[in-house]
Amino acid sequence: MKLKNVKFITIITIVLSLLLLGVAVGASKIDSLDIFKKELKEIGTKVKDIEQDKTSRDVVLEIGDEAITLQRFKTVGAMLKTEDKNKITDFIVKHVLIKKLAREKGITVSDNEVKEYIQQIRTFIDNNDKAKEKFNVFLESFGFTEEEFWSSDRTFEIYKSALLEGKYREIFREEFRNKCKDKTSGEIERLVEKRIDELIKHEKEKIKVKMYFDKFK
Repeated sequence: MKLKNVKFITIITIVLSLLLLGVAVGASKIDSLDIFKKELKEIGTKVKDIEQDKTSRDVVLEIGDEAITLQRFKTVGAMLKTEDKNKITDFIVKHVLIKKLAREKGITVSDNEVKEYIQQIRTFIDNNDKAKEKFNVFLESFGFTEEEFWSSDRTFEIYKSALLEGKYREIFREEFRNKCKDKTSGEIERLVEKRIDELIKHEKEKIKVKMYFDKFK
């Protein structure tokens, strides 16, 4: 089912929250999800304010041919808990370019893969009391029912993007696992991140990133 446009950015916030905090299949440290209701309500309040902002549809950032609205920009800032425009820009640019690089490598994600992934995440959350508790806090803070969230087209699309990025990262994980057999998983992840940062830096030189921050209040 499709949600009303007013809830578009809230979907992004919840999914970003789950992805950034590791509430997904294979999350190894669910106890690290020490999120307080007060913090989530503060984020929820910020998101609702963003939704009501009449200028929220204005474009404030262009990364190649992808336009980023003020709504999306501020929502990412709320999730990252920062108003630093450079930090928010760097985060968005990095993830837009990772998806671009993944597609250029011929990486694809089928609808069935996304459906299976979402079902795995739902099963993981349902079978883990702490994950379920945190997930319910997210839903409550942003005014969603569980079914409303999982059945939305936007949730599907965002998880599809997450899978695309995950497949891209896995290429480098596999490479470093084979080359650096003495490295820990944490060290492998740092090598992957370093490689991706190098590729992103090179990619930035080939595209135009335009900022229209004069639209900020």
